[in-house]
Amino acid sequence: SSSNKEKVKNYEFFVDNSAPYINSDILGDFYEINGQKYSSGRARIQLIAFDNKAGVKDVFYTIHDSSAIKYIAPFYLTGFNGIKKISFYAIDKVGNKSQITNKSDASLIPYLDLTGPDLDYKIIGNKTTIKGNEIISSSTLIELIATDNESGVQNKKYEINGQVFDYKEPFSLEENGINNFKIIAYDNVNNRNEKEISLYLDKVPPKIYYTFDTDAVFNDNSSDTTKTYPSFVKLFLSATDDLVGIEKIEYLMNNVKNTYVKSITGFEKEKEYIIVLMAYDKMGNKTTQILEFKTNNE
Repeated sequence: SSSNKEKVKNYEFFVDNSAPYINSDILGDFYEINGQKYSSGRARIQLIAFDNKAGVKDVFYTIHDSSAIKYIAPFYLTGFNGIKKISFYAIDKVGNKSQITNKSDASLIPYLDLTGPDLDYKIIGNKTTIKGNEIISSSTLIELIATDNESGVQNKKYEINGQVFDYKEPFSLEENGINNFKIIAYDNVNNRNEKEISLYLDKVPPKIYYTFDTDAVFNDNSSDTTKTYPSFVKLFLSATDDLVGIEKIEYLMNNVKNTYVKSITGFEKEKEYIIVLMAYDKMGNKTTQILEFKTNNE
């Protein structure tokens, strides 16, 4: 009878046969130039999967051709420099598997840059090498050179006596003697490199000496301390420098500058002389000394 007829029950089944959606992201040091992404060894890859029906069960990834690794948290791209190949896929709770995404394209997966810039320096101006030590002067400039063929150079710095300076242009040193300092550079994914440099700054000028080949003659006027010599006297100059040696000796007499080669002669009788003596070492350090004397009528 109709009273025994069971009520029709409608069950709706939603068939989930669509796979999860999966994407990747880079966490940490990251830089992009000309379509190429770079990351450092400190960067991690994050995988993000969505499934708006059954929900995501598991995500797996492989690096190069490793066996599949279950994704739990962002992971590091460890190993050698260069472009890594990463594959990943997701499975939802009813077993649908996303297509395997292969990322080895330069625009998708970062190039792993593990090394800082190469560092060097160039000396501009006075320099010499003695027993393996580089000797420079106060006017010598030091230029920092950094190159990075991967993510590129971000900045250069130098450190002197514990104080770090941003490198903007060639710089000079100030302290006489051995200067130990560091040059530092960072690339665009914050890899750092540093190099120790030791240069000897020579700020000490030479010593200058003079001698006459004849003794000073007796001076009647005891209050006059200027020494008197016969006009035929010869004046000899010399100089010494403890470190780099003498470049030249000059003298200024009668408003004419001369380079000293041999003894100075030809003084006039009964004349007061003021001669400026100048000695230069090979680093350009200069000593000046003033010599005053008189000649008599001999």
